[in-house]
Amino acid sequence: MLLKPYTYMNMSGKSVSQSLRRMNLYPDQLIVIHDDLDLKLGQIKVGFSLKSAGHKGLESIIQEIGSKDFFRIRLGINKPHNQEEVIDYVLQPFLKEEQEQAEKMVEAACEAVEVLVKDGLEKAQNTFNARK
Repeated sequence: MLLKPYTYMNMSGKSVSQSLRRMNLYPDQLIVIHDDLDLKLGQIKVGFSLKSAGHKGLESIIQEIGSKDFFRIRLGINKPHNQEEVIDYVLQPFLKEEQEQAEKMVEAACEAVEVLVKDGLEKAQNTFNARK
């Protein structure tokens, strides 16, 4: 099942928590796909049981479900030049010259979900974390 919360990103934990309860699932059955300022545009990292690294949406999920023990697929979006611009930066669309790379990253993220579910964490990490 794919869940796209209608809450604000910083409050996505409420939606995720309710969905886990409603479907009788545990945190370790959850895969969260999210943007990551610390990765270059197009780069993907697959992980499990990671801290939020300051990502407000992840902080909300961790707080609401009471665990950081879930899978994550981090999608690189680069960092803005000025840290004060982070909110505006993450909300703006990709630049025209970035669009193709962003689309390829989303396709790779879909593949990463499949590998993670079918073959496990180690295979997904070995396949996607090393890609440039």
